[in-house]
Amino acid sequence: MSSANLSETDVRGRRMVRCVMRGARLASSDMREMDLSSSDVRGADMSLAKMSGARLPLELEGVNLSGVDLRDRDLSGHDLTGANLTGANVSGARLPLKLEGVNLSGVDLRDRDLSSHDLTGANLTGANLTGANVSGANLSNTNLSGANLSGANVLGAILPRNLEGVNLWGVDLRDLSNARDSVQENLGRGRARGGGRARLSRFRGRAVRILHCTAIDSCCS
Repeated sequence: MSSANLSETDVRGRRMVRCVMRGARLASSDMREMDLSSSDVRGADMSLAKMSGARLPLELEGVNLSGVDLRDRDLSGHDLTGANLTGANVSGARLPLKLEGVNLSGVDLRDRDLSSHDLTGANLTGANLTGANVSGANLSNTNLSGANLSGANVLGAILPRNLEGVNLWGVDLRDLSNARDSVQENLGRGRARGGGRARLSRFRGRAVRILHCTAIDSCCS
């Protein structure tokens, strides 16, 4: 069933035993109570599908789950490497520690505990990380363009060099040299995101410096 087109199909309650469904198209299908636990669905398109009660396999590498309601799901043991969760509802869901290359653009991650998670190369464009705990997380090469990290805990996190357009209101960037350098560089170009305050210390030989950003093209210190 690889690459099969089952888009907008009613497959409720179906039990798919050891089916190879790589790249299958199930977009906007009714997958409620469907059992895919033993099947290979890597690279499948399940965008906008209804899947309450569905049993998913552990290997979800490259699966398109954009717009899917994943509330309260335990995904902690699943491999989501390269999966697309754009606009998905992950409220109350348990996410795996490894989120390498996952597309989480536009996802609401407010107050989430993402400490020590591997988000290397992930896409967090426009994601809401207000008050999130990303301490110890690896966000190297992560796209944070337009993301909201106001009030987030980034202690010990590895942040990307490019923080252009990121809301860092209330974020303590002390001891994060790469983040401080990126903020200062973007401020110098007038590209820091508005409404932010970042606490910086030991910046280029100076004592603690408080940066108040009130608009994208208007920042003061």
